[in-house]
Amino acid sequence: MLAQAGGSPAGLAFAASHAELMFLSAYTPEAIAEQVGSVRKLARERGRRDEDVRFLQGLMFIVGATDEEAHRKWRDLEQWRDQDAQTAYFSSLSGLDLGLHDPATPLAELIYKYIARAVRSYSNSPRPAGEQHPMKEQARWMIVSHSTGGSP
Repeated sequence: MLAQAGGSPAGLAFAASHAELMFLSAYTPEAIAEQVGSVRKLARERGRRDEDVRFLQGLMFIVGATDEEAHRKWRDLEQWRDQDAQTAYFSSLSGLDLGLHDPATPLAELIYKYIARAVRSYSNSPRPAGEQHPMKEQARWMIVSHSTGGSP
C-alpha cells in the first residue's frame, strides 16, 4: 500500500495520482471535507475512482477506567511535551521557520502563499470561539486536536 501524508498542493496531487491511502492534515469536519473533495476531484481528473484513495485522520486516544483517570493521564502526558520540538515539527511541515518570529505572534499573521494551506489547516484546529492561538500555542494544538480522553 502506498500512503501519502501532507496537505501541500504537491502532496495532494501526489495522493490523487499515486496513493492508496492519504493521512489527512485537517482538523475540522469542513476542512476534512474540503481536503477529501480536492483529492477525489484531482483523482477523477487522472482517471481514478473515488474509492481508489482511502483517507485516515490521525487521532491519539488517552483512555482510563474513568474520565478522571483519563484526564489525569492526559495531564501527565502534557508535562513531557517539548515546545521547541513541537515548534520545529510545525516548521518542518509548513516550511516556515517559526524561530524567526516573535512567539506571541498570531499564526494568522504569518500566512505566506507557499504555506497557506498548511497554516489554514492548523489555524482551524479546535479552540474556544473567537480565540486565536499565537504561534507558541499552535504547535501544541496540532497534537491536542488529535487527542481525546475518557473512559470506555
